[in-house]
Amino acid sequence: MGFHINTSNMPVIKTFEQAKKEFQSRTAVRGQPHSMRRLGGRYEKEKWLKQEMLEGVEVYIAGYYDTELVRYYPTHMEFSLGGYPSLSTKLFIQGLTHTISFWKYYADDYVPKPFSHEANKDIESRVTLYGIRDEADRHIDKDSWYKVYYDKRFDDNDNYLTPKKFKVDRKLMKEITHEYQPFLKYADSMIKLNNDYITDEATSKYIREHRTADNFVSTWVLQNALDESQWWYAYYELARHTHSSIFNHSNRSWESKLTIRGMKNYLYNELKKNSPQVLVEVKPETNA
Repeated sequence: MGFHINTSNMPVIKTFEQAKKEFQSRTAVRGQPHSMRRLGGRYEKEKWLKQEMLEGVEVYIAGYYDTELVRYYPTHMEFSLGGYPSLSTKLFIQGLTHTISFWKYYADDYVPKPFSHEANKDIESRVTLYGIRDEADRHIDKDSWYKVYYDKRFDDNDNYLTPKKFKVDRKLMKEITHEYQPFLKYADSMIKLNNDYITDEATSKYIREHRTADNFVSTWVLQNALDESQWWYAYYELARHTHSSIFNHSNRSWESKLTIRGMKNYLYNELKKNSPQVLVEVKPETNA
């Protein structure tokens, strides 16, 4: 189990006044700037609170290691994951403010598996405010700063992210998979001749020589499955990734077998990963 921050000895700071009081109640540690205080135990220098003047305004800033995470202004607080969206970072902000709560962002709720889409790639987390039901969830990235008022309101002028929801254009996906039907018929015939998984050094050597290091196995298979002269190599590589072990009770040994279902599932899965063009954005419903 990985290490996570200990927040049990940290104070709860919800407002500017509390931040100021907490700063004044703690003494500076020898060897550190006078404007900085430790937030945890005396020897936990990684958790800190400092006082600064930003554009003529007194501000208290809390951070973890070298990263600023929470800023307390007289009228509001600001928070950021600081480019390091670790669990410890989120626990620090949650435990300190007792206002901001982080939740896992589930990409599958917006883009069907196993597809991926660039539209939502910057979303790092979903955030809510403790005990406030009227405020809708917000989605944030890992670098930006976000404002929360002390009466527990988000600032809608901030650059919160809005996840885009997609569905599959099944007609377009069917057109893409249709291109691979000749190869799958070839693979089905090969399996009917012999469904044992076999290795061939000459074929393996050919694939090693012709598949570049930056060409993923799945991409290479998809490319060569469309070229009849390369079907054997695509089939061989596909077999290497889809064979399953079956226990033979007669001779009490494990045997590697091939199935066309396994090959189809693998091929279609990789096609979906490499076909973002079949995703269609679902527009939110608007009240007339």
